[in-house]
Amino acid sequence: MNLIKITLLLVISTSVNAQFLNQKLLTVNGLSFISTKEQIIEEFGIPDRTFEPNYECGFLSSEEQGKEFHSLEYSGIKFTGNQYDNYLIEELDLTKNSSIQLNYGEISLNTIPTIEELAKILGLESEIESPTDTMLRAYFGKSDDAVFFIFKNGRLIKLDYWSPC
Repeated sequence: MNLIKITLLLVISTSVNAQFLNQKLLTVNGLSFISTKEQIIEEFGIPDRTFEPNYECGFLSSEEQGKEFHSLEYSGIKFTGNQYDNYLIEELDLTKNSSIQLNYGEISLNTIPTIEELAKILGLESEIESPTDTMLRAYFGKSDDAVFFIFKNGRLIKLDYWSPC
């Protein structure tokens, strides 16, 4: 009985590990998914808007994490973080800014024509939300946070960061 449990655990953990997104390979305009405020400003300039997001819960919640978070908002992209943890890409909307280049390693994700192709590149499974909108969720390593790649009419339009409450 214990051998069956161990085998089942190994199979499950192996398949789950194959579902993880390598955060270090995900970049926007050459910036890492997590970057310093200085790097972001160097690449994108002064933010259009800076504010405290005041989330109730999650990894970007000032109250829950015990430290302040700030968002740097630009046309089509929002970074959220602080000076201690740096800033991550919280939202990316490719329909609002055509100069944004989203890459996974050397592969441009802006030009991926289908969610199935993206899933194959990332080694992930897709989750169909509706006939016209498709979403692919990708977790980072052994963390509970993830990003959603959102397709509409066969085109990648958005990336959203998510953390559990």
